[in-house]
Amino acid sequence: MQTRENSIPGVQASVKRWVLYLTGVLLAFSGGAVNGVATAALVFGRTAHMSGPMNDLLRNLIFDLPNGLLAACLIVSFMVGAYCSGILVPRRGVTSALWVSAALLTAGAGAAALKTGQILLVAQRYIVGFLLALSAGLQNGATSQVDIGRTTHVTGDLTDMAVAMSEGNRAWAAFLFAKLAAFAGGGLAGFMGIRYSLPVPVLLLSALMVVAGTLCWLTTGANVAATRNHAAAAAGFERQIRDRVREGTDFILLDFSGMPSIDLSAARSVEEIVREAQEGGKAVYLVGMTPEVRSTINSVSS
Repeated sequence: MQTRENSIPGVQASVKRWVLYLTGVLLAFSGGAVNGVATAALVFGRTAHMSGPMNDLLRNLIFDLPNGLLAACLIVSFMVGAYCSGILVPRRGVTSALWVSAALLTAGAGAAALKTGQILLVAQRYIVGFLLALSAGLQNGATSQVDIGRTTHVTGDLTDMAVAMSEGNRAWAAFLFAKLAAFAGGGLAGFMGIRYSLPVPVLLLSALMVVAGTLCWLTTGANVAATRNHAAAAAGFERQIRDRVREGTDFILLDFSGMPSIDLSAARSVEEIVREAQEGGKAVYLVGMTPEVRSTINSVSS
């Protein structure tokens, strides 16, 4: 097994490793803190990831309608945020989506700070949940389109870290571990905020963390231009493959020889090509891949 001690899949040369680490840590801490506060008090449900709400959705819609509707609200809000990130990032860059995410967190803090009666308390729970889930979807969708990766939930990163450790890729595993530790630290901050009756300041701190992460990412210069160039190159790659595949073709051979690494946009294009080919009954063979290329492709397929 080849050891890749200094390899972080998909990272552009213009992105310094310390910037990547710091940005990932700041945003993951924010995601953990928001999730901690929302789960323990404000919403009484997860807002940074949708595994829990999705798992509870049908059960609660049948047996506990108010919580079922809340789960549906959180899921839809998260999806809308991710959808908006898909529109914003290619056109205006990652930072534009993160600015909006920070603004939504601030709005959520404002809604949580309002003093309401018992009747309005239910509506307040839905409004706060909507804003926090929308912010999380926007943040996670934006960071997933660039080298930072997921920042509001950890299941995928736990999987990727274990795989990286099995491959001896200590740099990639360390980066993922840093994000996981930050998310856990954020969860502790959220709990402490509830314990000392300070959920609103925790949300405002989380918004500041997103702002700091955004400013940090701006230093890379890998914002709009890099995202557009990568997306355009990936789209061109897909078109070339489709143009060369005839109806009578039984298989597709993608040779990565001489290609030491690929970015995340290209990896997603490979994933899309493989999916379409398999749906069309064609076999796909990927040959000549370095461990780094393989790891990058696996990271978007997990």
